[in-house]
Amino acid sequence: MELKGPEAEWWAGTELGLLRAYGFPGHVTASDGSVGAGSMGAGFVWLDRSKCGSERIGREEEGASSGRAEIGAYAAILRRTPVNEDLVTATDSEVLCRVVSRWVGQGGKASLANTADADILEYILERLAARIEARSRTFLVKVKAHRGEPLNEGADDLAEVGREMEKEGENFRWQERTTRVVYSYFDRSTRQWKKGTWTKTIRNAARRGAAESLVEERLQTGANKWRKGLFEERDVDEDGDEGMFGKIWRADVSAKWDLIASGDWIQRGAWNRQVTSLERDLPHKTPVTTTWTTDFLTREGEGHKAVGKWLRDKTISWKARRRLLQTNAGVFPCEARLQKWGKHPDGICELCKRCREMGLKLLGGRPARGTTGHLQSSVCRAERIYDE
Repeated sequence: MELKGPEAEWWAGTELGLLRAYGFPGHVTASDGSVGAGSMGAGFVWLDRSKCGSERIGREEEGASSGRAEIGAYAAILRRTPVNEDLVTATDSEVLCRVVSRWVGQGGKASLANTADADILEYILERLAARIEARSRTFLVKVKAHRGEPLNEGADDLAEVGREMEKEGENFRWQERTTRVVYSYFDRSTRQWKKGTWTKTIRNAARRGAAESLVEERLQTGANKWRKGLFEERDVDEDGDEGMFGKIWRADVSAKWDLIASGDWIQRGAWNRQVTSLERDLPHKTPVTTTWTTDFLTREGEGHKAVGKWLRDKTISWKARRRLLQTNAGVFPCEARLQKWGKHPDGICELCKRCREMGLKLLGGRPARGTTGHLQSSVCRAERIYDE
């Protein structure tokens, strides 16, 4: 870039230009990091093009992160800048700015014990302390990524080069391993296996894995119910074989057997989802999995996010949204809840009592408890009559 003539006016309108960083009486630099295919690279540039370069950041055996790459790039700039000379560095990493600013004015109680990239950060803090002692000015400026800032774009290109460097030589830095446990997890967004030490990402992956395990268990229950539908008790000799009375036999459910013949059952997870989805599309009076709530939460595109979206929808009446809030909070004023509060004698559904008085047949032969699930499901016959 040229800082003379018309081009100088052009670059004066960039982020660094508006801050007049290009006229800073010291080192004007930029750093960036890159992560991909399990490797990390660091890139750094100088405005005068005197010390531009790349480095490969090591210790990817414990997991590759963009934060480590960004911190490694800033350490490379500090290493190449004399402590008694002023420095301004542009970065597009919010993580780097947050990590460094966290140590400003921390005093003697600050510790690197639980810091993921303590090896690099310790070096950065030592260099910054030396610069402060030398009374040198040091600035770290946050810029937006991929917005045409020339120094930042140059650092980004060099970071890609650093990621593909060999694991040897002076440009391979920060490769010493720690004693921390390394965890592996499958990232469904990228369809790749990843690894790393215990961080927020690993914790969330463990929680997500536990939740997915429970979902698979519930879907397996639905698949087991579907499989039982292939068989039934035979009390009539329909084929004239004079036997097999009261035995379990294969029912004439051609569609189900055709589905089994397709071989999709080999992939258990996909198979469980497929058969439970088929059961949901058919009329049913009992839950497909274990409970009605589980049926709702295991549907694709449903769950807590759907509940939140529904509650925020202003086109839905307030009474309906209030009813859902009461149900989720366990305070819906049904008969069973009123009994716990001492406001109802027996907790039995009043609508079912009226059905019995009217001589209507009840499911199970007697009035059910007036729970929220009973009132809002198809079990309560009187509820269906009033809705109609």
